[in-house]
Amino acid sequence: MARTSWFPISSPIPEFRPHKLEEKVVQKLRGVVWIDEKAPDVARLEAYFFGDVKIAGGLLANLQKGTSFVFEQAFINNEVWLPTYMEAHIGARVLLLKGFKMSFSTRYSDYRTFNVETLSTIAKPRGAEAAPETPIKPQ
Repeated sequence: MARTSWFPISSPIPEFRPHKLEEKVVQKLRGVVWIDEKAPDVARLEAYFFGDVKIAGGLLANLQKGTSFVFEQAFINNEVWLPTYMEAHIGARVLLLKGFKMSFSTRYSDYRTFNVETLSTIAKPRGAEAAPETPIKPQ
């Protein structure tokens, strides 16, 4: 049995009117999500914008159509999900003035386990009087 299943990021509901920025961004995404069946957690995400995403009507920023990203993570040492790969191709315009395109990819590896022990002690605050020998009863 395969460890992952994939699910397409589907088309938005045409009647839905987004109110929050996150809703506006997600509404313009298409892609595929791979879910680890045993965890379950996202093992890989590939997504792209099929239309421009305007922030503050495009005055503040505009993420351009075609901007895409890939994110992968793995279950390391049977303990924790950690990123293993990230890639992005971004086209944007900021403040209606500066347009830019950039691409990057990052691969994460050589994760190690560390054991750490800590010892905490609480000292009396400076200038504090010594605590009374017998507890004071509330009245």
